[in-house]
Amino acid sequence: MPQIYTTNFDDLIEQTFGDLKQPVLPVVLPKHIANSATTSTQVVKYHGDLRHDKTLVLTESSYYERLDFESPMDLKFRSDLLGRSVLFMGYSFQDINIRVIWFKLMDMMKDIPVNERPTSFILRLNSNPALERLYDEVGIKTIVLDPDKKAASNEEKASLLNDFMFTIATLASPNCKIAGQKDKTQFFSAALANLLSAELDQFEKGGPPTRFGRNSKSRRVPLALSDMLEVAGKRTIPAELQPIVRQIIDRCVAVNQKGNRQLPSDYIPLAISYSKTFGVDPLVTFVVASNLGRGNSREMILNDSVPWNNIWAAKLTPDQVGWILKKLESEIEAHEDNPQYGLDHDLAFIVDPVKRVLSGEIFESGNSETTRKANELVQRVAQLYPSVLNYTPTPSQRPDPSQIIQEIDEREAAMAPPEEPPDDEVPF
Repeated sequence: MPQIYTTNFDDLIEQTFGDLKQPVLPVVLPKHIANSATTSTQVVKYHGDLRHDKTLVLTESSYYERLDFESPMDLKFRSDLLGRSVLFMGYSFQDINIRVIWFKLMDMMKDIPVNERPTSFILRLNSNPALERLYDEVGIKTIVLDPDKKAASNEEKASLLNDFMFTIATLASPNCKIAGQKDKTQFFSAALANLLSAELDQFEKGGPPTRFGRNSKSRRVPLALSDMLEVAGKRTIPAELQPIVRQIIDRCVAVNQKGNRQLPSDYIPLAISYSKTFGVDPLVTFVVASNLGRGNSREMILNDSVPWNNIWAAKLTPDQVGWILKKLESEIEAHEDNPQYGLDHDLAFIVDPVKRVLSGEIFESGNSETTRKANELVQRVAQLYPSVLNYTPTPSQRPDPSQIIQEIDEREAAMAPPEEPPDDEVPF
């Protein structure tokens, strides 16, 4: 099970788990240790808890009492550390209790070759070669967040920690599942939102990624914006971050509408996840409707568990519908004038939201100019594929323009050049 050891007395960690509605077990008293066989994350309060005065290790005499290392908490710590990797964060390894226990553990494992022991790590902001050498001698590798001391403000330092936490969480669980809870996903965090915003800034400027992860060979490699968006789409969005996530989706849409650089489709699952959590939103409706006419994006949408009742319940603006109509017109021209372009199924699927516009499902049809343009384009499609006139999308359901797809396939087959006979059958 996941375990967090802390020497703090407060309950901020437990409060955070509670806010996220995640199971957590504070371990403070001997009875907590006896009953700790659980899948909940354990928060082990090594120096006690303010809610239990007698557990607090505050005075010099308290430390001396603990130096026999036979208290239930010390025995648990020793047991938990044996054979496992540990990450020390926000901690200088100055605590005499923990330092001595660590030395005892190393002594217990002295007959095990160093390369066969689990490696533990300590996180530091800046480099200190002397300390790093000492840590290395006792089996602890140092991770330095800011080796060049570029972070000056507290915000910059916090950003480095956020980056690190995001990276290890992603690498530890590529499928974004919470450790010990196979059916629950990790949470979208404010730190991830900040990272995405920074990467979108960089993307708009045309620059390379600024964040980094590690591949299997432990070399630093760029963690692309598409990777970050993919991770974001797999995470659960807390209610507190709803406005921030919507803003990120809106930025992704705006970037693609500019047309200078096209974002990968990886922001679409984030939009769908947003709709699953928060319900009807015109922005998500536009994301889905405008991407049904793009092969890779459509595949991503149709393979996802889309809440179609939410998607088709919102009303689009005239500008949003106008953007979709431009996409449809572009597809029509490709099918009319340049068959070599490829008679793919993009046109069939983008007809679906246009039909929903005309039916009033996703658009207030009182706007005569927009409705007139949509009707005109549908008639042009019908000249190529008459089944378009009979296609009626099922309200609140997944698009299924199978009849139009069949006509496209038949037209493509009819336009295909005849197969040449094998060389040995060519008459001379």
